[in-house]
Amino acid sequence: MQMKKDVKKDKFVNSTTKEIVKSKSVPASSIEKDNNRVGFLSNALGMKNIAENFQKGIQDNQYTNLRVQKITRVTEEGARHPVYEIQLAFERASQVMQFIPGDHITILTFNKDKDPENEEEPSTFCTKFTPINVQNNGFIRILVKVYPEDYVTNILGKLREEKTVRVRGPFTDSRMLETVPDFDDQVIMIAAGSGVTPMLLLIDYYINLLDQIPSNQTRRPQSITLIVQNHNMESIIHAAYFKTMVRTYPFIKVIDYVTNPPPENYSTTAIHGRLNTELLKRSFNYQELLDSESIKYHIYVCGPEKFSKSMQSSLVSDMKFKAEKIIVC
Repeated sequence: MQMKKDVKKDKFVNSTTKEIVKSKSVPASSIEKDNNRVGFLSNALGMKNIAENFQKGIQDNQYTNLRVQKITRVTEEGARHPVYEIQLAFERASQVMQFIPGDHITILTFNKDKDPENEEEPSTFCTKFTPINVQNNGFIRILVKVYPEDYVTNILGKLREEKTVRVRGPFTDSRMLETVPDFDDQVIMIAAGSGVTPMLLLIDYYINLLDQIPSNQTRRPQSITLIVQNHNMESIIHAAYFKTMVRTYPFIKVIDYVTNPPPENYSTTAIHGRLNTELLKRSFNYQELLDSESIKYHIYVCGPEKFSKSMQSSLVSDMKFKAEKIIVC
């Protein structure tokens, strides 16, 4: 979810509904002091003393100018809201950045159309975005979903290459940090639209772990099931990327649901329907997870507030999962 912050008032604002939302994130540097973050990065990237081994491309205590290096549309024409992948280059190609599940960065934008007589209207917005890769050499990548009525995403959606944006971070959602699963755990991810973004970072974290396993070891992840709801086929984000992912990593399963039926003669594995309790039950081995005392599992949910509440209700009230097992991103 993309969130904006009124810098003067130190509040995050839902960039679509303008609702004030209390942030549950903390600067990554405060986690580094406890070595938790460093430990996660060391496990994922196979590096020791990681905090001292690289020059960071961005900082969490100040804004850094990053250059727009590449812009790619990752939804098809006809999507309800277009989504772009924006690649932001660090000042030097030698700079790197590592992220862990739950991390986000903030981008600063200025309200050029502010009414000078309206004190309640913010002049500066600070918007939260989730990077989609753990390891970032020379640049970071984010996804931006453009809403016609939203000021910030329209600015970012109209960016051109070589322009600069002001970036700060990373900041970490402590709830995600505390529940990052191990290889032996089963992972269920349920997302709507651009809610797939934190799931991409979590999957990439798993893939980085996998790459660190010596070739003579056979340990592999249990399973990752990603269930995604979209308005139509054209709105599916990074469709080609996910197809390649499931072919490369057999332990990853992606199930797409679309509210509008696919066009005739459209070759797809997507299912026509709106996610509800019955469709969730068909999408993963929920009864096995509930009945087994030995299987460890994690369930992540991300999307608009209405969607997240509906999925929580289905999982807890109807399917009888414990509420503490559901992490809403």
